[in-house]
Amino acid sequence: MLLLLDWDETLSAHDTLALIAPPAGAQTRGPAFAAYGEAYMDDLQAHAAARSPPRDLDEHFESLAALDAVELASQARIEAGGLFEDADLAAMEARAREVALRDGWREASQWLAARGVEMHIISVGWSARFIAASLAHHGCARPASICANEVEADATTGRGTGRLTKSRDATSAGDGVAGIRTAPHKLREAQRIAQAWRQAGGQGKVVYAGDSTTDLQALLFADIGLVVGQAKGLEETLERLGGRGWLAHASRWTPQRKQREALTFDLVEIDDWRQGLAVLQTVLLHERMGEEIGYLPADVR
Repeated sequence: MLLLLDWDETLSAHDTLALIAPPAGAQTRGPAFAAYGEAYMDDLQAHAAARSPPRDLDEHFESLAALDAVELASQARIEAGGLFEDADLAAMEARAREVALRDGWREASQWLAARGVEMHIISVGWSARFIAASLAHHGCARPASICANEVEADATTGRGTGRLTKSRDATSAGDGVAGIRTAPHKLREAQRIAQAWRQAGGQGKVVYAGDSTTDLQALLFADIGLVVGQAKGLEETLERLGGRGWLAHASRWTPQRKQREALTFDLVEIDDWRQGLAVLQTVLLHERMGEEIGYLPADVR
């Protein structure tokens, strides 16, 4: 089994972006993080107002791809404004200790790592080193890679240059496209990692875990998608686009009631990682028994 994971609100219990940015007053130039957040939300609302609501999954994916213009504008604003110029990146890593993780992830990660399950994080977040610091602080198993963006560090001072770039994992193995900002970028990384895993002899299911519409393409690419927590936006999107029947709660999916038909959903909703681990243990059990778990036909995706 290959396990691909989102970070914010999938492994973390809350959004972590504000912790990556310097605290208000600590930036060496320009406005504090909150001002950039407000400008981003204004752009997001204008983008939504200029487009008709998507009528099907293809149009929804086109809409998600079009968000890259908003993300690029935000990145340019942050770099021009100097939010991360001369930023203390050691202090940023220290703030990673303030992140709360979803219940059960530390234990789940350790259990999976002990059994050789390869894990990768794919995030649109601003700093892979921040993610790594948070996971290490909580005693989680280290993922094989963290593909995210990164606050660029000056080679001499080790402090922020002001630029945002790709993490080392994404840069060294990626296709040269700068940044991971939108749903298609996350899908690109998921496909790349899965292909490399297969070519290296990996066998079994590809599982992706996420919580938002930014994860939807990768969730549907995977053999099994884990929808984490109260993912209301994602559930509303599935409902609107006729895909609500693809989602089953873990209590229906796991075979505790001996319902084989409960194993035929693409997307499995989990409340926390204790429940998530139970699902993953079921997947591993069926892989070892040589039983195939059913899925929607490929042409439905």
